[in-house]
Formats: sequence, structure tokens, C-alpha cells
Amino acid sequence: MSGSSLELERTQARNMAQLLEAGMTVTLAGMGVVFVLLMALVGVIELMSRLCRLIEARGARACAHAPAVDDELVGVIGAAIRMHRQRRERRS
Repeated sequence: MSGSSLELERTQARNMAQLLEAGMTVTLAGMGVVFVLLMALVGVIELMSRLCRLIEARGARACAHAPAVDDELVGVIGAAIRMHRQRRERRS
């Protein structure tokens, strides 16, 4: 082998090593970003879960003080729903 072809092989090997190093750097940086974002997502979901539980607890206390359901009102609402469904069936 001549000296220039040996030098060319060394240069290509260095370029390949640099490309592999850059590829690994980008891969690790991308994995790190994804990991951080997934951990942030887990944190946000946990906070939302706690907030929902807090709202449910407050809602349960509010329901305990709700007035009793009027039977007449339930009957009127039920009749209105039946009338609405009957009218919709006639149109179809």
C-alpha cells in the first residue's frame, strides 16, 4: 500500500469515529429529553389526580347538604323526556 492510501484510510476512520460520536451524543441527548418530558408528564398527571380527589371530596360534602328531590318534578321531567322522544320518532 502506498502512503497516500494509508493516510486516506486513517482519515476515513477518524471521520467515521467522529460521526459515531456525534450520533451517540444526539441519541443520548434525545433520550434525556424524552425521559425528562415523560417524568414531567407523570408529575402533571399525579397533580391532576390529587386535584380530582380534592374536588370529589368537596363535592361529596356539598351533596350531603343538597335539598331532597321533589317527586313531582321528577315526574314532570320524565314526561317531557318521553314527549321529546315520541316527537323525534315521528320525524324519523
